Amino acid sequence: MWHLLEPLHAVFYYAPETFEEAAALGYDVTERWPSYFAYRAAPLGAAGSERVASAFYSFSPRMVAEHIEQAWRTAS
Repeated sequence: MWHLLEPLHAVFYYAPETFEEAAALGYDVTERWPSYFAYRAAPLGAAGSERVASAFYSFSPRMVAEHIEQAWRTAS
C-alpha cells in the first residue's frame, strides 16, 4: 500500500503550490518543517508537541516541539 500511495502523498509536501499556500498563511517557507508539521497534525486539532510526537513516531520529539507550537500560532 505504501508503494502505491506514497507518490501521491509526497506530492503534497513538495509541490510548489503547497509552499505558496503555506506562505499565504504566514509560514516561513524557507524551512520545510513548520508547515509540514502543521499540515500533518491538523487532523489532531491544536495538539501539543507530546501528542504530535507520539503520532509522528519517526520524528524526534525535540524536533516536533521545536516547530509545532509555532505552527499553531501561525495558523490555527
